[in-house]
Amino acid sequence: MSVPSLASRHRISKMFSLFCFIVSWLGVLVLGILIFHIASKGLGWVDTQFLSSWPSRFPEKAGIKSGLFGTVWLIGLTALISIPIGVAAAIHLEEFAKKGKLSTFIEINISNLAGVPSIVYGMLGLAVL
Repeated sequence: MSVPSLASRHRISKMFSLFCFIVSWLGVLVLGILIFHIASKGLGWVDTQFLSSWPSRFPEKAGIKSGLFGTVWLIGLTALISIPIGVAAAIHLEEFAKKGKLSTFIEINISNLAGVPSIVYGMLGLAVL
């Protein structure tokens, strides 16, 4: 069995890189077209009445006020609680904590948390609760 030459492997590598580049930008293009299509069809329905009305059985009177306020309230409350705790924990781990099994365990878990998409944690929470 013969090994391909170095020039052949470089050529294959460049072709694969070009293929990946084209496929990636094709995905971005399709996403852009979908977002444009959805925005052009849906933005006509978004007005102040839609944003400031409560949910209703009647489509012309329906709004998203409760969902919008609930989302903003939940995000604000979560930020007020989690940002100070996270910053304090980071400062403590970096500046004051002695290197040991517990701090190493916490740092490894923080690294793992940073590398996993949040949807995975949402699904895990749904499964547990």
